[in-house]
Amino acid sequence: SIEKGGKGKIDMSHCCPGGIPNQNVCTQNIADILVRGANNHPFDFMALQEILEDNPHQWPSLLENMNKIQPDFLSKYGVVFSATPNKKAGIMLIYNNRFTLKKHITGNLLKPQHSNANKSGRPFQIAVFREGIIYINLHLPHQEEFNGNLIEVVTSIINGELRKLDEFR
Repeated sequence: SIEKGGKGKIDMSHCCPGGIPNQNVCTQNIADILVRGANNHPFDFMALQEILEDNPHQWPSLLENMNKIQPDFLSKYGVVFSATPNKKAGIMLIYNNRFTLKKHITGNLLKPQHSNANKSGRPFQIAVFREGIIYINLHLPHQEEFNGNLIEVVTSIINGELRKLDEFR
């Protein structure tokens, strides 16, 4: 689902009726929903998860489809992508080009000592914008996949990355 202005979610279960019979059709449908949604309700930031789960070419295909639907779409929005080291899980941030990306930090929230079963990992990204905005996109693990206190470990990882930024020194 997509967060809409922080006030709710848009149900996208209809993008691939009956499951995912054809990944390309699903990706085209998602691109169509995103572009049409942005045209009706322009956004500043949109965070997506599960980008690489089944298809390592999904995120470029998603962007290509968005540009086919509206050729100037990606001239209005910037994109930053992050994946786990094994490239099995990915997240994407699409942001309005009225913001200037200054720095992009990526990482994996599931270190071997914290993981019970998840082989793909859980990516995170921190996007720092010149306008004083820091946008954090996390693909959090489920508690049953995690050894230890999830909140403490994730907070420690993210705070450790933020402390490295000049803005926090």
